[in-house]
Amino acid sequence: MLVDKLSTMELFQRLPKDALDKLVPHCREATFQRGTAIFEESDEENDLYVLLKGRASVEMKLPAGSAKTARLAMVEEGQILGEMSFVSGARRSATVRAFDEVKVLIIHAEGLYEVMAEDNRIGYVVMKHLAECLRRRLDDTSLMWRNICAQHSTDREMTGILPRDRRAGEERREKALRTSFSDRRQYGKRRELPNRRSGWDRRIGSVPESG
Repeated sequence: MLVDKLSTMELFQRLPKDALDKLVPHCREATFQRGTAIFEESDEENDLYVLLKGRASVEMKLPAGSAKTARLAMVEEGQILGEMSFVSGARRSATVRAFDEVKVLIIHAEGLYEVMAEDNRIGYVVMKHLAECLRRRLDDTSLMWRNICAQHSTDREMTGILPRDRRAGEERREKALRTSFSDRRQYGKRRELPNRRSGWDRRIGSVPESG
């Protein structure tokens, strides 16, 4: 029975049966095949999803100028999807795609809003768990997004270094080494050279390490 499934979900934990009965009319199950979008970035609908079976990938488009997308998180069984739009009413901030064949419980947003407004117990429990879910999701997403941006920045800087800049830096380095070797033969020891870094060295030193 659907009430039994609801009772095992973290989102509705500790709610009595009479409260869960109020939620049943606003819930339905759906299945998505591997690779199918469950919902897409910028979609307007704001229903809440609970993953009943399989895994889903949370994806976001990279900054303007790139056609690539980045995977921000993997969602496992029992976890919630679409909580940002449900809470804020804004468009979807990311695409969620079925990584395996997945089954989800879809909770109609307007219906849940009404039930929460009528029964404070349900409103308190649901919002408390959504707040915790948002905190975890934002922490995970922030960490991964920083890594993605660092890698993206590194790729752009390295690609922007022209071949002639690279050759010029190598020639200056070779010249400095030849001078050092000649001095060592002449004076019996290596002469201290001014501590100058080539343009290539300075560029490399400024590139951040990817996470």
